[in-house]
Amino acid sequence: MSALVVVSVLALASGDARADDAAPPRVEELRKRGNQAMLDLNYAEALSAYTAAIAIAPDDAALYYNLGRAHQAREDYPAALDALEQFAQKASPEVKARVATLSQLISDVRSRVGTLSVQCSADAADATISVGDKVSMKGCSTAPKQIRVSVPSHRAVVDVRFLSDTYQSQSARVAVEGGGPVAPVSLTVLAKAVSGTLLVRATPSDARISIDGHERGNPPLEVPLSAGAHTLDVVADHYDASHVPVIVVAGRTKDVAVELHPSTPITARWWFWTGVGVVAVGIGITVWYLVAQPEGDASTGTIAPGQVSAPLLRF
Repeated sequence: MSALVVVSVLALASGDARADDAAPPRVEELRKRGNQAMLDLNYAEALSAYTAAIAIAPDDAALYYNLGRAHQAREDYPAALDALEQFAQKASPEVKARVATLSQLISDVRSRVGTLSVQCSADAADATISVGDKVSMKGCSTAPKQIRVSVPSHRAVVDVRFLSDTYQSQSARVAVEGGGPVAPVSLTVLAKAVSGTLLVRATPSDARISIDGHERGNPPLEVPLSAGAHTLDVVADHYDASHVPVIVVAGRTKDVAVELHPSTPITARWWFWTGVGVVAVGIGITVWYLVAQPEGDASTGTIAPGQVSAPLLRF
C-alpha cells in the first residue's frame, strides 16, 4: 500500500507542478523533499515538509493531497480524511481529474475513522484522555466531546484512559466502528482526596467482577472507589461464587486476591445420594407391597344396580 501511495503522490505532484509554474521556489523545494521522504518511507519527514509548504502556499491543492496520502501511510486516518477533503474543496476540476478514484479513496479513508463521544461525571480541566497509545483530548467535562480515532480494520475495541493530578477514573474498553455511529463513553471520576483504589486479582481469568452490585469487568481489575465500605462479588461458570466485603481508604490502594474453587458436581454431594436412597427405598417398598399382596375377591358393593341417579348437566 505504501508503494501505491508514493506513486499516487508523485504523479499528482509532478502534474500539478507543470500546471503551476508560478509556485514559489521554497514550496517546490519542500514538495520535492516531501516526495523523496515518501520514497524513503520516512513519513514523519514527508509530513513536516508538506505542512511547511502549505504554510507558504495554502491554496496549493496538490499539497493537501500529498499530505493526506502521507497521513494515510501512517494510518492516521482522521488527519488523512481532513487533508483529502481539503484537496477536494480546493482543487480545480482539472487537478481532481488526475485522481480518478478520489471519491472511492475518500470513502475508504472515512470508513477507517471511528468517533467516540466522551464525557465525565465531573469537570476535570487538568485531565488527559488517551485512546490507545495516543493522547486525544485535553480536559474532560460533563458536556460530551467527540474524539476521532483510526480504525485500520474498520472495527476495533479501544482502551480509553483518564489521567489527572486531582481526579481518577476507571479505564473503559469501547467497541468502535469506522464510518459508523458515534460510540458513547461515560467516565465516572472521583476526587483523589476522598477516594482510593481497589485492585482485584482473581482466578480463573474469565471471572466476572462486580462491585456494589455493578459488573466492572474481568481480572486483573483496578477501580477507583469512594473511601468506605464496599462489596466485591466474583463469579465464574462452573465455580463457586465469592462474596468479599472490602474497606477502601482515601489515597491508598486495596489489593484483593480471590481464588474461586471449582463447583462440586451435584452427583458428588452427600445430600443428593441420601435423597436418591430415600426415593429408592420408597419405590422398593411400593413395588414389594404391590407384588406381595394377594388379589382379593371383588367386592359386591353396597349400591344396587340401576339405583344410582345423577343430576342433569347443562352447558
